[in-house]
Amino acid sequence: MEFVQLKICEHIAYITLNRSKVYNAINSEMVKQFSSCIEKIENNSNVRVVITRGEGGNLSAGSDLKQIANLSSNEAGLIEKQHADVFRSLDKIRPITIAVLEGYTLGGGLGLSLYHDFRIATQNAVIGLPEVELGWTPPWALGRLVDIVGFSKARWLTLSSSKISGVEAEKIGLVDIVFSDKEIDENIDNIANRFAGLSMEVIVATKQFFHQMSEGNNSKEWDDLAQKKFEICFSDQSHIHNVFKKYRS
Repeated sequence: MEFVQLKICEHIAYITLNRSKVYNAINSEMVKQFSSCIEKIENNSNVRVVITRGEGGNLSAGSDLKQIANLSSNEAGLIEKQHADVFRSLDKIRPITIAVLEGYTLGGGLGLSLYHDFRIATQNAVIGLPEVELGWTPPWALGRLVDIVGFSKARWLTLSSSKISGVEAEKIGLVDIVFSDKEIDENIDNIANRFAGLSMEVIVATKQFFHQMSEGNNSKEWDDLAQKKFEICFSDQSHIHNVFKKYRS
């Protein structure tokens, strides 16, 4: 089944998460297909811009709890590490990457967006990290969140499990620009076409410059630490039992 769709139109690649019946919840097969899309984009020298969206009006509600409900903490941690490694690779590809945060953009869905160069949101998007409320720490992307919004705001979003709108997300620097639901498609096309007109050599050189500036902020090390904390929380089955009751066979 095609959980991730890739469409390339000249200089623009469109990646669409395609599990709309479950709000594009992220499972291992989706991540495998996403990785394949990244590889195809990297092998296409014409692509200058990548747009990531979700089918059905939601980017992603996060990790598929049904997949990890019956796993041990080590098994769940390994899956989350695999997901993180794939999504983190977005940070290294040559084209400009843009995530569209609309509808539910939660947990791993938000984490995925953080590894894009830019984030565009709809005003009424529902954005947040619900993991602590569910009973475990977010297993990856916290280091990147700190880089983007700062330590204090990242800590608040994580510990409070708050859900914020696209408007609120723009105010704290989590997203770069916000549009209404009616305006989002037209403006994404305009922005993508603007970037598509840039020189690939200039795009690569500029992205490399910013990567070198941020080399001291090793998000992978923070992700590895977050994964260990996730496994510790996940191993205490007593306090997350109720979360998984409906998912366990």
